[in-house]
Amino acid sequence: MSDKGLLLLGKPGVYVLYRDDHPYYIGKTTGSLFSRVWAHANRPKDRYYNFWNFFAAFVVPDKKHVDEVEGILIAAMPTAVNSANPRIRKIVLPNQVGK
Repeated sequence: MSDKGLLLLGKPGVYVLYRDDHPYYIGKTTGSLFSRVWAHANRPKDRYYNFWNFFAAFVVPDKKHVDEVEGILIAAMPTAVNSANPRIRKIVLPNQVGK
């Protein structure tokens, strides 16, 4: 992995743990993506230890948007274990938009 890739994994964001070709779990961190995914891979007492074999990571530069990105991914990708309701803030649109 390049130095730039490692630098990006030090940022906050959302990650998807996959079991083969299927999303298994979607998680988030306001800390380091690398540290969070590393914990899932290397701590036998971790809830998701040994249940996944690759991951995708999405850097979210502004920590206040991490919940929104996680909610969008949970809503868009059915997983084996996510039971959380996505935290997507409702936006009221003007009536003209519907027309």
